[in-house]
Amino acid sequence: GLRFEENFEVASATEVLVRNPETGQMNRAPLTDDSMVQTLASYIVNALESGLSRGKGYVAGLDDQRGQLESQIRSATRRANQTGSSEDVRLVRQFEGALDRVVEKQKPSQLENLRFFKDYQVGWMYFRYFLWNYSGKQSDVQGHGDFMEGNWLTGIDAIDEERLGNRSVLSEQRDNNKAHNHFFYLPLLLGLLGFIFQAVRDPRQFLVVALLFVMTGLAIVVYLNQYPYQPRERDYAFVGSFYAFAMWIGLGIMALFEASRKLELKQLGQIAGAGLAAGLILFATESFAGGGHALSYSVLFLSVVGGGLLALAWAMNKGALNEVLRAQILVVMGLLVPALMASEGWTTTAGLTGPPAWILRRTTWIHWRPTRSSLPTETTIHSHFGMYRKSKAIARTFAFAI
Repeated sequence: GLRFEENFEVASATEVLVRNPETGQMNRAPLTDDSMVQTLASYIVNALESGLSRGKGYVAGLDDQRGQLESQIRSATRRANQTGSSEDVRLVRQFEGALDRVVEKQKPSQLENLRFFKDYQVGWMYFRYFLWNYSGKQSDVQGHGDFMEGNWLTGIDAIDEERLGNRSVLSEQRDNNKAHNHFFYLPLLLGLLGFIFQAVRDPRQFLVVALLFVMTGLAIVVYLNQYPYQPRERDYAFVGSFYAFAMWIGLGIMALFEASRKLELKQLGQIAGAGLAAGLILFATESFAGGGHALSYSVLFLSVVGGGLLALAWAMNKGALNEVLRAQILVVMGLLVPALMASEGWTTTAGLTGPPAWILRRTTWIHWRPTRSSLPTETTIHSHFGMYRKSKAIARTFAFAI
């Protein structure tokens, strides 16, 4: 017959032999009895899990061992107190030694602690909230790490299916959920353009915004040291970093305007080529490792769309459009992103858990009307973004748009 681990043998199509751990003999287990099949399946699963060195089954096995040993220690201690026998005292010490070994195995290693910090505290409890606001959101039901609830998504099927499975068939309730939003990475892309643009053009001002972003984001992650199964979503704790990234989104439009003035075809090719090369390298790495392709598809998508925007800005320059018209076109294009977000329900308190909802839930009684004095002027914009004083056309256009 077919043997594995010397504890089981397939005797026939209707019978399996199972080794008795106490006597070492092989006992017959007929597969024609439903109750025997269920018992045998549980026994085989437990036998397989006993050989694991990580994962939920391994942890559950250690918890069971600890509970059994603690119960045995209590019983043996009572018996030793009653009899005073040295043999019973020795048995208690044996149980205590076994319990110490189990407890030692339960302690996470430094590598496991770092993995928990990366995957849960940073990935699930921060970047998931970040991408809710600038990529898209699955639902408003709290998630605890599964693929059904609380995830971020993009609206791009090829990427979302790599992370969350087939999205072609959704229930009407999920599809109509106001928190089921698709932003197609567009706010994130503008923010990344602004991030790179400010880092290159004005490193000192970039460090100020980056410090705000880190100290109200990742620094809070370290400070809170959050444990699993939080009673509620904690996105409100990181609102400051979302605001900081929104500054880079605004500067992303400035980056496109500057590209329409100075970008050369060779530079455009280098930027687009670097992004595509990074995506292809990631794709090859993921294929070799046997993982999904969500990250490489994301990098490729951002590279293609970002390269397309830069190519459009370059074409505006070669088309001899004046700066005012270029600025107006780019501002209108930029306003399409918040228009998309509004159409997806981002501005409703029921559908958003990012900064605007955090404010609206607490200040729904406020009705603000801008006055002429509160509107930004060209002078105000130039004083706030002093490094762009030469770009008067874009400043006039932004003042007009706001």
